[in-house]
Amino acid sequence: MTHTTGTVRQDAADLAEGLLTSDGAELDRPFTILMHKEGSGLVERREALRPVYEAIVARIGRPTLLGGTAHGPSVR
Repeated sequence: MTHTTGTVRQDAADLAEGLLTSDGAELDRPFTILMHKEGSGLVERREALRPVYEAIVARIGRPTLLGGTAHGPSVR
């Protein structure tokens, strides 16, 4: 089973916020947010990611695409 700690969730949220607000300098290296044991099933991997994803959404909001919002497109 893969567990996520409060530290992992906090680190993921910090990283997401940094990437959102940075000038792109952080993008030159890979980041490991969550690792799973070999043989972990899809449901187990998805459930391990859930608290990390929720921490990121709590910090920077839901994912958007090309300037839209989590609830539909918007014009800016």
